[in-house]
Amino acid sequence: MKFLLLLLIFSFVSCEKNEEQNVLFDDNSSNVYSAEASLSLYLKSQNLMKQQKYKEAEKSYEKLLNIEPNFSKAWEGLAESKIMQGDLEISIEHLNKAIILNSNISTHYSIRALVNYYLNLFDKATKDATLANSIDPKDTLALIVLGAIKSFEGDTVTSNNYYEEAIQISPDDSSIYFWRAKSLRFNGMYENALIDFNKAIIMDRSRASYFYERSVLYIQINELDKAKSDLEEAIEISKNPRNSLMLEKSKLLLNSLNNE
Repeated sequence: MKFLLLLLIFSFVSCEKNEEQNVLFDDNSSNVYSAEASLSLYLKSQNLMKQQKYKEAEKSYEKLLNIEPNFSKAWEGLAESKIMQGDLEISIEHLNKAIILNSNISTHYSIRALVNYYLNLFDKATKDATLANSIDPKDTLALIVLGAIKSFEGDTVTSNNYYEEAIQISPDDSSIYFWRAKSLRFNGMYENALIDFNKAIIMDRSRASYFYERSVLYIQINELDKAKSDLEEAIEISKNPRNSLMLEKSKLLLNSLNNE
């Protein structure tokens, strides 16, 4: 789960999944249907998330869990689908379940860290992100969350160090630049924030949140026409596949600008 954040932006590759692979690929003939169905649903669910079809992904993960209720990565995936629909409290419950089933997968913790960050539970977010980083130092979402928290605390140097480390690990991950842009904007570093927003959008124009957050920056620097253009783009992207939360946010902000 690399997030997209997330969001976006999320990785589904676990650092340790021996137990779960045993479930998915059991040679026992009595489990052949279950293994085939599980693998098919898992891949389908992943693809739906990549296509930003979060409600459909949720249903697909639920079907998978009916077959393999002890598959922790499926609980993680279900949590991600709920996060992208704004159901943060429920996603925490799913992630807790995933961690109970397998406490050795970094992304279970880094995704929970992200949710805790969204809920302003920064101590819990830091704890989870740090634990994820100790399990897998290449978990970029953990580094993103740590960078975002340090930015919120005003420690821009340490924040940027975390983001730079994440970029070294995954230079093609647009979400890292997106999150760093938000951190820079938060600390009033508008010029550098715009550079990172632009880079994220060049890398991936399919993310409505990228345009929405850049529009907020444009408003802050009084570039209102550019802000409106970004919001219009965010609205169009949010229509297909439909992202109700982002669609309504973008419409609300655009209407506010048009009525000024």
